[in-house]
Amino acid sequence: MSNFRRVTLSVAVLLALLTASVAFAQESTLTPEDEALFSTANGNSIAAASMDYSFSLNLLIEDGEGAPIEATLSGEGVFGNEFLMVLTGEITDVGPIDLEVRGVGDIGYVLGLAGEGEWLSFSQEDLTTLGGAFGDQLPGDPAALMEGDLSSLGLSDDAQIALFTALGNFDPTQYISVEAVPVEGETEFSADIDLIGLSQDPAIAEVVAIALQSQDASLSAEDAAVQAQQGVGLAQAILAGGNVTAYQYIDATTELVTGAALDINLGSIELGGSVSLQFEVALNEYDVDTSFVTAPESSTPVAEFAG
Repeated sequence: MSNFRRVTLSVAVLLALLTASVAFAQESTLTPEDEALFSTANGNSIAAASMDYSFSLNLLIEDGEGAPIEATLSGEGVFGNEFLMVLTGEITDVGPIDLEVRGVGDIGYVLGLAGEGEWLSFSQEDLTTLGGAFGDQLPGDPAALMEGDLSSLGLSDDAQIALFTALGNFDPTQYISVEAVPVEGETEFSADIDLIGLSQDPAIAEVVAIALQSQDASLSAEDAAVQAQQGVGLAQAILAGGNVTAYQYIDATTELVTGAALDINLGSIELGGSVSLQFEVALNEYDVDTSFVTAPESSTPVAEFAG
């Protein structure tokens, strides 16, 4: 297996575990007062019937050879009984982005993917039809994966036990530093991740080795472990000097979440490539009216459009 695939797997495992890590870290590193504010505000925000939101995303990928890939996107809308998102921006090699997404009842609608002024609709039936058409291209059986059965990924019963054991021994809190500081009348919760420390956790190499074996049944456990260590070592070189920081902003007076952000910077041109991502979302108002979001007068089912 190439170094690229080993590194890709290693970084993917790191980012997957990282996503879950931030949530675990909140309870272990905050003061009781900060923890109470974080818990209450998130509970209140989740319980809200609806919200008005806006967001921005900036992505830059460089490899030092070809032209960099850039994406600059912004959007706004509402979320509740109905859903609305208006998305604009530009992506390298794709061009301008101008989409409107609506969710009414059990059906989603998208304007901007088909012809000018043509809406596409996404029903559960459409998604089922598309899933059947592209099912053989998926890495596993979605239904089985939802039930926790990983055998369709090529994992034996022993491998599944080893995977869950490795994840069960993984303690993310030791690699995450969380702070709560006042910022412009709000409380900013920031979580910084120790990427090198996280990548050196034994669980990472174990999970990567299991993933390698699932892709190559002829690979022995010993060879998979060696390749996993190589991949993790190369990933550490990429992660060195990088940073991943997650933010959440809370109004202590209303005890509501007002926004969140994610800042990721990984790699460098000298190491063969870099990725920079900044994402910010503002939750502008809660319990807003969403009834103005209605289904378009006509639309084409996406399964029909895809042929």
